[in-house]
Amino acid sequence: MENFWQHIATKGSWERLLMAAGIFVLAVIVGLIVYVLLNKSIGRLVKKTRSSVDDLIFARVMRPVIPIFVIIGIFMGKNILVLPANIDLMVEKILIAVLLFLLFHMLILSMRHLADYWIVRISHRTDISIDKREELRRLVKQVKELVFPVIGVIGGLTILSNLGLDLKVVWTSLGVGGIAVALAVKEPLSNFVGRLYIYATGIFDEGHFITFEGWSGTVKSIGYFRTYVEVFADMTTVSIPNTKFMTGEVKNYYGRRQFIYKWDLDIPYDTDRRRVQELIEALRTFLLSRPEVVRESCWIYLDRLDSYSKVVRVWFKVKLPDWAASLNYGNDVLYEIQGIFMDQGVDFAFPTQVVSLTDGRQLKNTAGSSPVMPFDSVPERTGDDPVLKEPRTGDGDGRENN
Repeated sequence: MENFWQHIATKGSWERLLMAAGIFVLAVIVGLIVYVLLNKSIGRLVKKTRSSVDDLIFARVMRPVIPIFVIIGIFMGKNILVLPANIDLMVEKILIAVLLFLLFHMLILSMRHLADYWIVRISHRTDISIDKREELRRLVKQVKELVFPVIGVIGGLTILSNLGLDLKVVWTSLGVGGIAVALAVKEPLSNFVGRLYIYATGIFDEGHFITFEGWSGTVKSIGYFRTYVEVFADMTTVSIPNTKFMTGEVKNYYGRRQFIYKWDLDIPYDTDRRRVQELIEALRTFLLSRPEVVRESCWIYLDRLDSYSKVVRVWFKVKLPDWAASLNYGNDVLYEIQGIFMDQGVDFAFPTQVVSLTDGRQLKNTAGSSPVMPFDSVPERTGDDPVLKEPRTGDGDGRENN
């Protein structure tokens, strides 16, 4: 450094140094003036337009104006000074590298804020369906997540190339160390590629409810290397490497609008067949009167004569806003179905056994009652072994919600 200043003092003179400093200060002042003038002229015109896109782009373009003039001032001042060839070349490369960094940084910020603007605008559109709106929002976000890393890598390689670094030579010179570094970055790099895969395929997004490898929960964050899921069972957070999603099976519940309900309703065997048909027609009329039920996918019929009961199957599809709404919907429909059973005078079957004794008495065993309930008041006889008859009525309703 001492030789550097001696070189300036002898060959460049202090007058050149002061002149270079003056040019630098002048460039900074010019940059400030240009910044203010552009804001007052073009900035006012941009604010008068209805669209906010031009405001966004103008703000990002104006941000590096003053730093660019600072670099120009340093570059012009350097040319006035008579510097050694190696120092002059090094300073020039550094200035160009900083200028490239500012330009790429401005480009990335402009595109990022523009993508955020379009995401917000798409979310507020009412002239398209919810599914289409979500598809467009996800597409813009995917482009945002995929393009910016590529631009960043291109910018980084351009800056390193301008600085004169040969990456191939660097990796070759590392030898065994290069192999160790390659092995060390293999896992993080594969997880980063997994993140790009998640956004490129759209298998899920932040806020989606998914099931993966036994975990079920809401995706809270998709990081560069790991995805964080809030588990529904205990509200804890589990982190999953992104690379696993490239080969694993993901079940995504988000965006689901159609749901299937299937219940098997058991009725006693002593229910008259005509009453069974009347019950089926009442259930069908009730379901088809609801606007969310898909008429083409609604089936209600006597499915089978089971060992203990007659089984009426209720199977239908509905269109609902989301998964949470489907949970309460099943409760509401079952409530109404119980009312229909009461109106039709039909009971639900429950486990019943009738025991016939050798003296002609009958004992009845029902679910939720005492072990044995006599049909009549005939005194019990001792010493006689009861004989179990075949059950007459059925078990409870086996409902299945798909």
